[in-house]
Amino acid sequence: MASLDKIVREIGEQIEELNRLKGEAKLDSNQKFIQNEINRLSLVKQNHEKKQAELTSNGGGKTEQLGVITITNYMWDQSDEHIKIYIELNKTDKIENGEIRLEFSSDTKFTCIFGKYRFTLGRLFKPLDQTKSKAIITKSNRLVITLHKVKSEHWSSLQSTTGTTPKLMDDKPEIDSDDPQKSLMNLMKKMYDDGDDDMKRTIAKSWYESQNKQGLPDMP
Repeated sequence: MASLDKIVREIGEQIEELNRLKGEAKLDSNQKFIQNEINRLSLVKQNHEKKQAELTSNGGGKTEQLGVITITNYMWDQSDEHIKIYIELNKTDKIENGEIRLEFSSDTKFTCIFGKYRFTLGRLFKPLDQTKSKAIITKSNRLVITLHKVKSEHWSSLQSTTGTTPKLMDDKPEIDSDDPQKSLMNLMKKMYDDGDDDMKRTIAKSWYESQNKQGLPDMP
């Protein structure tokens, strides 16, 4: 069985990938299908995170690893100048502002690592000014990520929704909590088999990029 750290991280990557595909769906029915898969994976991930927390609490003073738990729940709002992301922390979490890292992989994707937690958001609606963006922990134990917009304007959504639309699928692939890569492969294969030509190209491209990044096998 894969380690808990690896399982939690891979499930988080699955959720991020499915959120990206959801952003490409235009029909409400397709978005709901993908959201159901995201919800199921989130429950699996939460169960593993609980086990992870129990092991950490019984670790006898072991050094805490950074960014091993992926956060998916957040709130956001905006002004014309910036976007604000809010993440509520547990009362027992003790994270200093010096433990926060805000890293950008592009001007529309970032990762914030704070203590043992990690939050990643990509495909943002418009580019961000990386030099002015920051993250802090408030006195009420809330993480606030302030993202400055390159251009002062109102965004119609937080993330880009351009792309193709997947075909609605009735059969839900089984979630294998011990092998997250297999679960994602089954889901994407189902979407590929049932999708139209444009969706097939989208899935094939996404799988090719994931294969190069994570060393995944070819799609069966």
